[in-house]
Amino acid sequence: MKKSYDKDITIFNNIKSNNQKALNELFNKYYHVLCEYSFLITNDKAGSEEIVADIFANIWINRDKIYIKKNVRAYLFKSTKNLAISYLRKNKNIFEKIEEENLINTNSNSPDQYIINREKQLKIKDILDIIPKRSREIFILHRFSGLKYQDIAETLDISVKTVEKHISKALRVLRETFQDKSQII
Repeated sequence: MKKSYDKDITIFNNIKSNNQKALNELFNKYYHVLCEYSFLITNDKAGSEEIVADIFANIWINRDKIYIKKNVRAYLFKSTKNLAISYLRKNKNIFEKIEEENLINTNSNSPDQYIINREKQLKIKDILDIIPKRSREIFILHRFSGLKYQDIAETLDISVKTVEKHISKALRVLRETFQDKSQII
């Protein structure tokens, strides 16, 4: 994992040296996972893509002013969270009527596959809705975005112990709710 941190810092330092290819490399590496994370906060696919694009545009514009000492990934997730929350504040009335976007990627246009994926999506949403909000956010960062406990702690400005507590709480709630694993998905 250390190599990944070091590589990201190298890429970021190249961005600071006006290397647009480095910005493209960072963008390609993190764009999709940041869009997914933003979508979990905003429930707006187009808004999430705009948020992430804005983050990378801001990185390029402010490359001389941004200082990241060790974890570019944590910086990107924290920036995404902050911008997504700001986006929600600005657009809070719009979201009352937004339809859910697919959490599951569909490669098939068949109606049967769409229905199956939609059912899975609704089941996943129902499962996640059972978990308390803060624990759910941390659980999603860990399980779906692939962040390590330390990354989550840095992103959310909390301790690793707090992350562990929330993950344990989420898992406990899921275990209590779904005694039979086959009920989950």
